[in-house]
Amino acid sequence: MFRKLGLLIFLISAIFACDDKPTSATQIEDLLPANTLWLAELNDWEELKSKKEDSRVLAILSQFETLGDFEASLNSLAAPLAEDSLEALISNSEIYLSAVLAGANRYHWVGIIISPKFASKSLFKAYPNLEEIEYAGEKIYRFLADDKEFFLHQKDDYLLFSPQGISLEALIRQKASATKLPEFAGLIESRKSRNVKAPVNVYLKLDQWSDYVTSFSSSSHSFIGKMGDWLLLDIESEKHYLIATGLLSHPPEKPFFPQCLADLRSDQMEAPKIVPINVAYWLHMSLGNAGQMQRSYRKYLEKD
Repeated sequence: MFRKLGLLIFLISAIFACDDKPTSATQIEDLLPANTLWLAELNDWEELKSKKEDSRVLAILSQFETLGDFEASLNSLAAPLAEDSLEALISNSEIYLSAVLAGANRYHWVGIIISPKFASKSLFKAYPNLEEIEYAGEKIYRFLADDKEFFLHQKDDYLLFSPQGISLEALIRQKASATKLPEFAGLIESRKSRNVKAPVNVYLKLDQWSDYVTSFSSSSHSFIGKMGDWLLLDIESEKHYLIATGLLSHPPEKPFFPQCLADLRSDQMEAPKIVPINVAYWLHMSLGNAGQMQRSYRKYLEKD
């Protein structure tokens, strides 16, 4: 019996010893400031690039300023590196794109690469004419790529890059802080439920979206922040379609509207039987118990 147990322990040890996949000490939530608007986790950069050629939807989305700037900046970042070095970096890295509030109605993007195989000296030697800037005891590097200003910060196992130095400063401050932001608990839980096979996972920090939408719209959108704390969307794309499925996080200790629906069952839907086939838009909600809905809504209002 002891021989069998010893053999089992040896086999388990051998399996884990063979699993030499590198892991990073830095977690993405360690870097993000409280005023983060959204975070995109890029699971398969090569698939995204190939699908953009075939997907009309992705081709349109890539023309948005933030996404277009990110791709151009990533290409600029990769240009001085050997092709095999870039492939090795991406294959062993977590790649993120984030948008943060940088001032009154000003939002800047930050690219984040987390990799345990970073070698900062060899990486920065590849870039000519770097200007070193010191901030809070850390180094930020500025250089021009295709006549565009570009800022880099690398420490330990992560690299930050953005066209705006002030955005890097916000992430540097957060990483140096010993305080764990409670509002990122929902992000941590949402990432556990993401579809890792989707090319992109997008996380929306809903308490920031009311102000963001108001920055380019005159109407009020305060209801967005009442729907939950984080919205996870797993993004897939076909030729003419964008498919987003996900999970809305609304912790019960806070007053969020979806809690009104938590104890309700759906009812049989009769209305769709008479909806014409040429209808452009249809939204339907059926309640099995309207009285229960009303009671739940009153409880929500008392907590709000």
